[in-house]
Amino acid sequence: MPDVARTGLLIHAKNLQAVSSFHERVLGAGTVHADTTHTVLQSADTQLIIHAIPPQCASEIDIAVPPTAREEPAIEPFFTVTHLAASERAGRK
Repeated sequence: MPDVARTGLLIHAKNLQAVSSFHERVLGAGTVHADTTHTVLQSADTQLIIHAIPPQCASEIDIAVPPTAREEPAIEPFFTVTHLAASERAGRK
């Protein structure tokens, strides 16, 4: 498994291979890990974790052309912190 990135994006994908290939080409990112449920892409600037939406959920999702707004976000940023407990305390202040 790759080193933990300081920042990146988690992308939920109906078609794991298509979304992974697209971002790999567009960003010039390399695949550092891949399996049947997710792909981790790394570029000089960021890390993308592309996570396959489970088939039972994916069957409920229609991909419209042009795209339409969703209720649930498909992209979530992530930030690595040194000490989770300290970060939680700082968030309460």
